[in-house]
Amino acid sequence: MEVRVLKPEEHIFHSAISSQVFLDMRREDIRAKLENPAEHKREDDYLRIGCFNEKGKLQSAMTIVPFTMRMNGKEVKMGGVGAVVTLPEARGKGGIRKLFEKAFPMMIENGQVFSYLYPFSQPFYRLFGYEVCRQSQDVSIPINQFRGYPYPTKFEAYEPGDSTEPYAKIYEKFAQNQNLSIVRSEENWNEILKRDPYKNLEFTYLNYNKNDEPDAYILYGVSKDDGNNIGIKECAYTSPEGLHSIFGFLSKMGAEYNAVKWSLPSEINASSLFPDDYNVDKRLESGGMNRIVSVIPALETLKSPCNFSSGKVTIGVKDKFWETNTGVYSFEWDKGTVAAKLLDSKTITPDLETSIETLAQLVTGYITIQEAIYKPCTKVYNEYENLSILFPRRSIYLMEYF
Repeated sequence: MEVRVLKPEEHIFHSAISSQVFLDMRREDIRAKLENPAEHKREDDYLRIGCFNEKGKLQSAMTIVPFTMRMNGKEVKMGGVGAVVTLPEARGKGGIRKLFEKAFPMMIENGQVFSYLYPFSQPFYRLFGYEVCRQSQDVSIPINQFRGYPYPTKFEAYEPGDSTEPYAKIYEKFAQNQNLSIVRSEENWNEILKRDPYKNLEFTYLNYNKNDEPDAYILYGVSKDDGNNIGIKECAYTSPEGLHSIFGFLSKMGAEYNAVKWSLPSEINASSLFPDDYNVDKRLESGGMNRIVSVIPALETLKSPCNFSSGKVTIGVKDKFWETNTGVYSFEWDKGTVAAKLLDSKTITPDLETSIETLAQLVTGYITIQEAIYKPCTKVYNEYENLSILFPRRSIYLMEYF
């Protein structure tokens, strides 16, 4: 099999397999494009990798979308893996494995420290070192549960041509300490706010505080799975009062809607916010899988356990798929600065021994050391206190899909 980057004129073949695999019957123009692919070549910023058989026919493909995301207060590059497909007749031949073997060196070359994807199967992608690092609490809140929150004094609908700046500023403050949150460009915001309430029943509102400053926004649509419900796409805020104003707005929507469907930010506890917790339906959902591509820069996103002293822990990592990551690493801090390096010795007993998958969960703040030690792959031999400080639970947020 040949594995290489797709040419622009070959992107249509990737789309054709995707339409078949994802059962997308809306792509009625694919047949015509396949007959003359050169006329329909597509240039974009995405990296598309394909696996071809001996006849030159595309068998498997994936897309790697470049992102910058936040991790422990720092901005790092991330490769978002999507549109991973294989023709039905080509499955079981190792095509996806070959794609990842090609992809990881390219991610490293592009400086991508992490990689994220939304799996069809968690066990399948765990074979390539990905692990669940985000969990959302999906709730259904009856409209009457919002009564008692103050109705906003100034609440404006977004109109085409309005500035995206207020939304961007709110999001930046909201997301600055949320691991996995994407750093958004103006182009991203133009796409996010391309919403038409008249055509698609997609609504966008901006809240202003008592000083006439924007402090919260809500993007929502209509969810009709069990009656007319509000489906929140995103709600961001810079203060509790901003969130309360959003709730006050929702409290007046009982004439049209029954309930609000929302994937809560990890910092929100629905049980503490509404008067009748029995009537708030909750369901925990896994929200994708993260992977450490390069261990040293991933460790260097961590914060020093103490800003006024120095210290060191050693971490042994086992990466079954990408052996380059396997080894013992030191993580040192000195008066707030941190540094990681791979140690030469193979005989060192590390303070922490774990897998690349569990390390991704620890670095992301999805689990703590206290939870990690119950996984068979993880052992703590020394420095338990420093490791506990080094790997606390952190707020996690990610809205983007790819």
